[in-house]
Amino acid sequence: MTDRETKGGAAWFLEAWGETGRFAGRWLKYFLLLSIVELFFCVALAGAVYVAANEGRVLRGLTGAGFILVASAIVGFVAAVKLAIVLTVSGTVKAKGTGRRILDALFTRLLGITSENPRGDHELTRTLHGMPVEKVKAHLDQAGRAMLKGRVVGIAVPRFALWLANKAQAVLIWATVRVIVAYCTHGKSRSENMDLLALRASLAEDVDELLAQRLREGAVRFALIVAVLSVAAGWIVVEVLRRMPIGRKF
Repeated sequence: MTDRETKGGAAWFLEAWGETGRFAGRWLKYFLLLSIVELFFCVALAGAVYVAANEGRVLRGLTGAGFILVASAIVGFVAAVKLAIVLTVSGTVKAKGTGRRILDALFTRLLGITSENPRGDHELTRTLHGMPVEKVKAHLDQAGRAMLKGRVVGIAVPRFALWLANKAQAVLIWATVRVIVAYCTHGKSRSENMDLLALRASLAEDVDELLAQRLREGAVRFALIVAVLSVAAGWIVVEVLRRMPIGRKF
């Protein structure tokens, strides 16, 4: 991956995924499915809050149900947007070899390779042969931030599709960074040195599978966290309302 591909436009991302419009279409499909699930969950949670907070006071029950319905719908909308992005990219990671491309791009920056210096920085290359585990994450995070400076711009598609592409790009880059960190630090002490160039060679064949797996697991974990927090918020609302004399008791 060259600077020309990444500078200012992140063309590598669009090349890997094809037309941004098709990406937006896949995202919309997942978003609609998740929105339906989220709608049923919000209604069920609001109903549970109404029953628990009512205790003969209809207004109190309606107040709690209305509040939790609106709040959970807002949170659910944001969660559906994020989850749809993750599911969209995870479905084609292996087919497009996206993880391998990001891995190569990260190491391009770690090696200091640019159009002006195609051989890279000799000193940087030397340090990668023996880098302490505790420094690996910091260097990869720095390389990831450098990649994210190239936003998906200048393409003749709606702004919303470009926004989705930029968000998906960030999800893929940071997930790949986490995959590399987890792979190289597994069973290692913080003071142990790692040969990142050897790591790159050993990880290259498996990075797409590991990336897709991490994205799926992250999506499930995120959905469960949102659900648990929503239920906890409903319980708090019920407890607060029970202490408030709202409405006439029947």
